[in-house]
Order: sequence, then structure tokens, then C-alpha cells
Amino acid sequence: MIAVLHAPQPAVVSSWSAADHWGLPGWRRHEVDVTTSGRTGFRDQDTTIVVHQPRLVLARHITEHDRVPITSPTRTIFDLAGRRDVHPLRLERALDTAMSRGLVSSESLTAMLADLAEKGRPGIKLLRELIAARSVRGYRPPESGLESRLRQLASQAGLPDFVRQVNVGSETAWVGRVDFRHPVLPLLVEVDSATHHGSLTDQEHDQRRRAELVAAGWHVVSVTGSDLFHQPDAVIARLRRAIHGVRRVAGTTVLARNGVVRVHR
Repeated sequence: MIAVLHAPQPAVVSSWSAADHWGLPGWRRHEVDVTTSGRTGFRDQDTTIVVHQPRLVLARHITEHDRVPITSPTRTIFDLAGRRDVHPLRLERALDTAMSRGLVSSESLTAMLADLAEKGRPGIKLLRELIAARSVRGYRPPESGLESRLRQLASQAGLPDFVRQVNVGSETAWVGRVDFRHPVLPLLVEVDSATHHGSLTDQEHDQRRRAELVAAGWHVVSVTGSDLFHQPDAVIARLRRAIHGVRRVAGTTVLARNGVVRVHR
């Protein structure tokens, strides 16, 4: 709020700082980004405040969060897209996180695109592609950065497009919701973060659930966040071996549909 009040009025938190204030992980830094439509050419000696003066800011692009004037989540995504210090993959993860948390939608993104899609605007081409991909019926954004990472690695390795966040079980009972499921084979991939799977209680629960999944006919591969970022080749190798192993089920054709394994001999 101090940064907002310090800049020429009217001013709002924006860009990296707005992403952090909206709760998107990984966007906190020392400087505070502020957008103003006030005096042009503003310069200040305070290096902790970065003032942006875009050509177009509409009233509907501005809101308030925790009593602080701020760009809307959708406008924030567009502002990040226009920055050279934001990698396209990082932008994509921020977009998916915002979608999974209900901060933005395909409708709000499309409306913002209509407001800002002028020729030559930085990041617009990339956002067009990302919005088009997420406007497909049934699209479900990854619920964490780890899921995005696995999806990225699988795509680069030419593996099938795993179905995300699906309910699975046996013919008679539901077991639970899993992170990824192979589109055809009875193969599940669970992404375990230290936050949600690190305690002893969490580990005991995971073991019970995986035993139930195996009993229902599923093959389960578990990977950790550390594996995804520090041993990506090993993760891909494990997935390839698992896919090959499931396909070699002797004398059977195995299909996984609607979260249930069916074996045809």
C-alpha cells in the first residue's frame, strides 16, 4: 500500500507483485510493482518500487484485494505475458494455477484478450495459444506446479497425454482421486509433494490407498517433486518401463475406462 500511495495517482499493485498478492506461488520478490495512469515519465530514486505506465488500463481491469488496489487476476496474467523476464513455461504455470484456484476463467481471459489484443503487443500471441488450448470443453488445469512439470516432461518425451485428476476404483467401490491416469492402460501416476505427503500419517495413508488401487487392478507409479526437477530423465525412464510392463500382460487386453479396470482374456 505504501508503494501504491507513493506513485502518481491513481495507482495499483500489478505484475509480479500482483501475482504474489493473489496467492500465486513463486512470484514474491523484494521490489514492488505498481501500475499508474498518472503523470507520465515518472521516475523515483526508491529502487524498491517499480512503476509501470501501460498505454491502456480500463476500470474493469482494476479491483481490490485485502484492501489494496490491484490489477485483476486476469489483467495480471496479461501483464506478466508482456514481460521479458517471465519465461513462457512460467507464465503457463501461473495461468493454470490461477484457473485451478478460480481466479480466472476462459471467459475472463477471452474478454481481456478483446480489450488488449492490439497488433504487436508483447505476449499476445502466446496468450492466444494458451487461451485457445484451455477453451476446449473439459479442460482441467493442473492443480499444482508439480503436475505441470510432469505434463511438460511427458510431452517432451512423446508419452501419451495422461488424463489429470480422475476418480478411480474397482467395479464395486470408489478408491480415490488420482493425479494422472494413462488414457487407455490401467496405469496411474501420483505426484507426491513434501507438503502433502511428507508426514508419517500421510505416508501411511498413501500406502493403504495404493494397496487398494493395486488390488483393483491398477499399476501405480509415484514420483516426487525432487524427482521431477532434479532427475527428469529417471522419471521418464520409469514411466516408459511402467507403460511397457503393463502392455506385456500375458494373454490379456487391459482397458481402463471411467476409472475402472476391465480385463478381457
